[in-house]
Amino acid sequence: MELETVKILKNRKIAEDIYELLLYAPNIWHRVLPGQFAEIYLENGINILPRPLSICQAALGNLRLIYKTVGDGTRRLSEFREGDGIRILAPLGNGFPVDFDASYEHIVIGGGIGVVPLLRLAQTRRGDVRVFLGFRAKEQIILREDFAAATEHLRIATDDGSYGYHGNIISLVKEELADSDKPRVIYACGPKPLLRAVQSFAAKNNTLAYLSLEERMGCGFGACIGCVVKTVHGYKKVCKDGTVFLADEVIFDE
Repeated sequence: MELETVKILKNRKIAEDIYELLLYAPNIWHRVLPGQFAEIYLENGINILPRPLSICQAALGNLRLIYKTVGDGTRRLSEFREGDGIRILAPLGNGFPVDFDASYEHIVIGGGIGVVPLLRLAQTRRGDVRVFLGFRAKEQIILREDFAAATEHLRIATDDGSYGYHGNIISLVKEELADSDKPRVIYACGPKPLLRAVQSFAAKNNTLAYLSLEERMGCGFGACIGCVVKTVHGYKKVCKDGTVFLADEVIFDE
């Protein structure tokens, strides 16, 4: 896999500290699986690591990425403009499984910026798809229209009750699924507390679940050993062995 310079088609703010980055990447887009990510290399004259960004969509020669400005690197990225070239390495990571059993109910659970890699998964899923998204407040909700177009079963929760269900997204999931005895598979991405809750819920309900882990990464392909996570099979590299793991394999630190 080689670094490639691609053209920025769009780089705009879509919510509080959240930006949409659209790239023209004709040699890359067709190889992207749901849940994979890209490393973005910033040319600004200082020693700064590339930034791993989840790939939201890949279609018609384009890559759509959504990112949050949380440090110098992502703030620098937000300053790039339409027409600029930028170097990327993609696709990276193993992504979500794409062989679907239509007899199962497919449950997609995301929190905050973690909803990003779940959109393409929801769009490609066959059979029943139920999507549950959690945010702190209404003004931080992203991709609502995109998810609504992908499924008729979209529920959104906000911590402050400013939109949708008032409370924790896992509480909403438990309420919504309480009366269902259909076999299901869960796919989740978000902050560690959310993933721990999904892991616990899946274990108690004997449900297969996949977790996409969010860890700080350096190289993006397993060389720097900067994103290890503890599993039942020993330590694994999130960028290379993940980002998606079976929920019952992950050991979260207390």
